[in-house]
Amino acid sequence: MKSKSMVAYYGNVAIVRAICPICKNWSFVENHKTLCCGSAVDSPTRYQQICPPTDQRKRPSLMEQAQILENQGSRCFYCFRPFGSLYMSKDRGIRILLIHWDHLIPFAWRQDNQISNFVASCNKCNLWKGAVLFENIVEARSYLRKRWAEHEQQIFQKQPALKAAFFAMTTTEKGSEEI
Repeated sequence: MKSKSMVAYYGNVAIVRAICPICKNWSFVENHKTLCCGSAVDSPTRYQQICPPTDQRKRPSLMEQAQILENQGSRCFYCFRPFGSLYMSKDRGIRILLIHWDHLIPFAWRQDNQISNFVASCNKCNLWKGAVLFENIVEARSYLRKRWAEHEQQIFQKQPALKAAFFAMTTTEKGSEEI
């Protein structure tokens, strides 16, 4: 008779384990066999948190946030748009570009809350990026610039007059720079 196995979470790591039918001890499972005696076990049917994750998702401290913003010139790390500038939402009109504290390497992948893993991202880039892991920063920026271009094209191709009005409203005082 096969023993029933379970997925045990040790922090953020999932490991299959079961009570070995031969030695009657808990054993880790690999390829549907206990590692202690090699007994066959069923596929896991339940999940249990054995110990909680040691790292919880967090934000940089206020001092760290100020340093990150200064280093980035108060612009999004990915698209370089200034925080507080305006953009067109598909369904909610004109919106303000907000700061999101993004894990450069997604938290879902590495649970890394070190200051070196944080960047100031705009709300749009952070939500589009999500937990995607890119090869490098250039690839991430290229992907997000493409998403911005697609977003703006979808909005402005439906209402071409809106594009001119929006960009006239959002140009700098000098009238030479668009967001």
